[in-house]
Amino acid sequence: MTLETIYDGDGSDVTFNTNFDYLEQEDISVAVKPSGGSYATKTLDTHYTVSGQVVTFTSGNVPPNNSKVRIRRHTPVTQPRHTFYAGSTVTAKSLNDNTNQILNALEERGLAVDDETDQPFTIGTHNEIKVNSATNLEVVAGKINNNHMAINSVDSDQYVDGSIDTVHIGDDQVTADKLANSINTEIAANTAKVTNATHTGEVTGATALTVADNVIDEANLKISNAGSDGDYLTKQSGNTGGLTWAPQASMAGNLMRQVQFANGPASALSATTDGAWNTIISLAITTTTNDARVFIQISGKPRMGAYRDTTFKIGLFRDTTELYDAHDQVADNSDNYHQITGVTWVDSPGNAGTYTYYYKVAQTQNFGSNVALISSNTATIMLTELGPNP
Repeated sequence: MTLETIYDGDGSDVTFNTNFDYLEQEDISVAVKPSGGSYATKTLDTHYTVSGQVVTFTSGNVPPNNSKVRIRRHTPVTQPRHTFYAGSTVTAKSLNDNTNQILNALEERGLAVDDETDQPFTIGTHNEIKVNSATNLEVVAGKINNNHMAINSVDSDQYVDGSIDTVHIGDDQVTADKLANSINTEIAANTAKVTNATHTGEVTGATALTVADNVIDEANLKISNAGSDGDYLTKQSGNTGGLTWAPQASMAGNLMRQVQFANGPASALSATTDGAWNTIISLAITTTTNDARVFIQISGKPRMGAYRDTTFKIGLFRDTTELYDAHDQVADNSDNYHQITGVTWVDSPGNAGTYTYYYKVAQTQNFGSNVALISSNTATIMLTELGPNP
């Protein structure tokens, strides 16, 4: 038999069935719980009336919408239904009422009501235990202390992730042995991470880890910026990682970057009779920046074998661009060799690239069969890359 029924209140229904047998109207307990609230026990003949198997709420006490209506039977046993005295009449109904009172009360032992005290558990908080019903008990928050906990009853499964902070770790509790054991256990359990072999993860050795050769590249360094080609790494303690790509320092002024030099010619050049340029010596240099300058020095003893009354000129070229020439150097009246003048020059070629510089000679005029020849005496050319003007 159902001794308790819970209905949904809709704000208009006033009648609800009991669904159980009872001896007296007082044996029926009625409580209403509004939405979001708790059960409140109602009073017979004030909030509701009972007629047969029907509970009817009185005007102004109708259970509101979304409420719960709990109707249960509770038979009091504080005193018998009927008391017999010497000489009184004992009827079958009186005996049956007293017997049913006991039977009903025994049948209701599985229930706990919030307005009675004769059940095994009563609704409410009792020290550390809160009784919600006969089958619903809970421990009051904050009531479990060390005295109520068995030894070794809390293990790591009970810890919330991240709940143990440094404040709750005692001094000297984490020892080197514990760290070593944990690390070795992790290594043993994760052989895909570290084994006694070389991996793409680039460690060798199961216990003494070393970095394999040629595996630490730019992507594996902790650098604060992306950088550009030609930059170099510099320490910047204020940046994440402490390393920063930085451009080369300015090379303004006469800062020398590189020097190229060569000697020549090793033998005499062809005769020049048509005024065309003939190369005495040449040398190439590759500049590193767009603002670089090239300092050119040509020295040594190249000589023009010039017959009397012969004129010639010398010139300096960058590739096909003429940078400098000295016109109309005239041989004297004797048939002697004449040393060719050296050159010192500073050139700004522009964009970084490879440039070839030429030192040339040309005969500009001869008389009759006069011919100018270049001797085999050695000349020297030196090219020096400088920074831009300061």
